[in-house]
Amino acid sequence: MEIYSATEKDDILSQIISKDYISIDSNRGMSIIDEFLFPMGLIEKPLKLSMPDHYICVSTQKGKDFMIMGGFKALKEEQDKEDYQRKEIERLTIENLNLQNKELKYKEKIRHQERIIRLHKYLEALSWIISLIMTSFVIWNKH
Repeated sequence: MEIYSATEKDDILSQIISKDYISIDSNRGMSIIDEFLFPMGLIEKPLKLSMPDHYICVSTQKGKDFMIMGGFKALKEEQDKEDYQRKEIERLTIENLNLQNKELKYKEKIRHQERIIRLHKYLEALSWIISLIMTSFVIWNKH
């Protein structure tokens, strides 16, 4: 399967629409008809002449409407726009996940620091209690 540009496909369809009947004898044009225009219903079934390398084609209303809407160029632009939007959504999703991970790491770090502060307060309270016990013990022993 060859790759055809949107312009090539639009040109072939425009040629067919511009005339009531048109004869297509180029292999590339017939391939575009076989692979895109006919399966999409943009033209009526091409008639093969006695020579198998020659088509006579007639456009359909669907084909005319398709060209009015912008043809294959508009279809490609729409697909490109959708691809861009999909990639942008993926990029933003990844960025969002990274930010959420950073937030979780930050919260974990804060919780760890809070635990250390609580431990220091417990140790300080314990040292005060020990100091009071020692002081009262010393005072009781003096009397």
